[in-house]
This record gives sequence, C-alpha cells and structure tokens, in this order.
Amino acid sequence: MARRNWIVIGDPAAETRATQILALALRKCAERASPHVRQRPRSIPIPPLLLAAAKSVTLASLEAPNPLLEILALATRNTFELYLRLKHILASDANAQSWRNEAVTDHLEIYEGILELDGPESAKRTIAAECEAIRQDAVGRGLRPADHLERVGSLAHAAGLDREYKAFYKFYSKLVHPSSFLVNRPTAATTPAFRSTLIFNLQVYGHRVLDEGAELLEADPETLLQDAEQQLDGLRT
Repeated sequence: MARRNWIVIGDPAAETRATQILALALRKCAERASPHVRQRPRSIPIPPLLLAAAKSVTLASLEAPNPLLEILALATRNTFELYLRLKHILASDANAQSWRNEAVTDHLEIYEGILELDGPESAKRTIAAECEAIRQDAVGRGLRPADHLERVGSLAHAAGLDREYKAFYKFYSKLVHPSSFLVNRPTAATTPAFRSTLIFNLQVYGHRVLDEGAELLEADPETLLQDAEQQLDGLRT
C-alpha cells in the first residue's frame, strides 16, 4: 500500500492540521519508545528527543493558522537540529553518551554564569553547592561534564547533510534572532516564499524524525500518523 503524503503546503488551515497530526504522532512514538530505553545505551536519549520534536512541531500551531514568522522559524530550526542529533545518537553508543553528558555541562554553565555576577556570598555558596549536587547526580547516572559541545555544523557533516545545513541554517537563524534583516527589512523577511519554505522544511524534518523513531520500534509511521489523525478528530468532536 502506497504511503499517504502527509506534508501539506499552501492552505494555512490544512498546514496547521498537518503539523498537529505530526506532533501527536511524534508524541505517540515517544511514549512507545520509553519502555525500550534500557535495551542499549543509545536508546536512552531517544524518548526525550522524540518528545522534544513533538513540542517543536507544536510551536507551528501557535497563533494558527498564521503563526509569527519567528515562531515558525524557531520550530523549523529546532526540528532540524533534533533530526541531526537523532542521526548522530543512532550512529554509536559513544555519541549517545556524549549527548547525555552535554546536559550536565549545560546545567552547570547556567549556574556558573550566574556566579560571575556580584552578589551576597551566601547566595554564591548556595549556587556552588547546587553545582556540586549536579556533579554528584551525574556520577550516579553514569554521566560527567562533556569534553566539548557538538556544534550543529559538525552534526550536519556527520549526517551527510552539509548542503542542507549551508542552505537553510543561516536562513532559520536570521529569522529566529533579531537580526538586522528581520528588524530593518520586515517586508522582505515575511515574504510568502520564506513562510512556505519554513512550513515545508518543518514537516520534512519532523517526518524524518518520526520515521527514524518508528524504525527503532519496528513500528509503521503510517499507522502512528493515522492514529494521531483519529485522535485529533476525536478531540474536535
């Protein structure tokens, strides 16, 4: 049986429905993946990554059927990054471990940045104690601060997606950040062609994440999407 084309472009209301179905399917995939996280090390970060992809795709439904361009760009860029990260994780257990270690580093960097500010010594001691608690918790989970944080460009290279990264990542970033282009040329930034590119790419990478997740579960992504569609229609009745 031929797979249905779930990607929709051109009708804002239909685009919203397509992204809502995709987000629900990703969430279902995350739920089904959770019982399998102990089968091998690289499977541990998969359920939260799938859930993050579901949340990212859901962003496109905010202020639907015409979400702010900045929100749509953020949703698309995040989904692209999550797809690259998923490909990297699935390549080896070491990559999966490195990704989990990055969470320790991220957490510590937040508090260590705050410690750079002037403030009461008592507050600094409390934050320093929290940093130590984070390190101890990491040890208990078999983690440690990462040696380095993988850059998006290196993830794209490892996944063989250099051309897509070079073609689109800067484009996404110009719309996510208050770039001079976005601030000083709002008419050019909000051209329909840019919006269509974003909503199309969001769906493409969201479906790629779903396909990878479904393959891990030996599940049919088409079935996940059909179940999600039925759930969405049930919520509306």
